[in-house]
Amino acid sequence: MHIKILKKNQIIISVIALMLITVGYINFSSSISKTKETNALEINEAEMAGIGDARLVNSDSLTEEVISKEAGATEEDTQETISSSISEASNYFVSSRMQRDNMYSEILESYEKLLANDTISAEQKSNSSNEINNINNKKNSIMIAENLIKNLGFEDVVIFMNETSVSVIVKAETLQEADVAQIQNIVCRELNVGAELVHISVR
Repeated sequence: MHIKILKKNQIIISVIALMLITVGYINFSSSISKTKETNALEINEAEMAGIGDARLVNSDSLTEEVISKEAGATEEDTQETISSSISEASNYFVSSRMQRDNMYSEILESYEKLLANDTISAEQKSNSSNEINNINNKKNSIMIAENLIKNLGFEDVVIFMNETSVSVIVKAETLQEADVAQIQNIVCRELNVGAELVHISVR
């Protein structure tokens, strides 16, 4: 009887000991798992910090690159602006002469149509013929005057003439008094106008 009780006690003790071992193992495993998670978290944080640093460096590099490009673009824009201004000044003289010549061509065409019209009077035809000659003479005189002014050393010039004035626009920054006098003499002689009608400017 005593032996059976002893065996039962041994069994109970063995079960308790096994339970304690199991609990201890579970706690130990849990501790290891937490340690691994903590280490993994620290590693991830370190990696994220490293990624953040890498992005920051890349961002700075990108900023420097952008600034460099912007500086280059600014220089290019400046050169482009200068070129554009020069081109605009040249285009002014070209387009102004073209518009002036087109105007004369249209007027000449109108008078030539009158001459071809059999219903108009002889006097009207005579007037039209005279106007055609006057316009052609004016065009030739303007062309000669412009060429003579260019021969003074100016890059370009355009002349506009009407019944009351003559406008002379010279491609230059400034004009000396001697330049103005020479230009005025050429215009007065070639266009047969008085000096008081001649207006000279620069562009």
